[in-house]
Amino acid sequence: MPLPIAVSDTTVLIYLHHLDLLYALSLFYRQILVPAPVRKQFLSRDDDRSRDTALNILTTSGLFSPCDDYDSIEVDLYKSHKMDEGEAEALSQLKQRSADVLLIDEKRGRSIAQREMRMVQGTASILAKLYKQGFVDYWSAINRLRSEVDMRIGDDTAHAAFDNEMNS
Repeated sequence: MPLPIAVSDTTVLIYLHHLDLLYALSLFYRQILVPAPVRKQFLSRDDDRSRDTALNILTTSGLFSPCDDYDSIEVDLYKSHKMDEGEAEALSQLKQRSADVLLIDEKRGRSIAQREMRMVQGTASILAKLYKQGFVDYWSAINRLRSEVDMRIGDDTAHAAFDNEMNS
């Protein structure tokens, strides 16, 4: 069975890039579609990681692909739910491209996708998958993201993501 196709919002990419784990997504997905606003947000971040490295990862790995054909009415509808353009376009692209999974951390976007019966994965669940395969120390990664890039994830949410993956 082939690996699923995902559409990504920005925070998942930022957090995994910070941990040098973007390439690890290839363990779980055959392709990750990245809408234009998400690429722009990702590449415009000022942090300790170079833009050249980020751009190289997005453009040369073959894992990440741009996806820019979205339904503008649907994007406007999502944005009316107080979503930013990247989240709204990622949700629209999920449908437009018949992708399997939405990679997103933001609560509102996750809620809407789940209400639309779409599979959703966030940074914590991806880290739990990587932990299960022996690639990362889950709690060290979560705490690093909390302290170094201000990831806002409660202990309950972090434990739930970990427990869900360990029990799957």
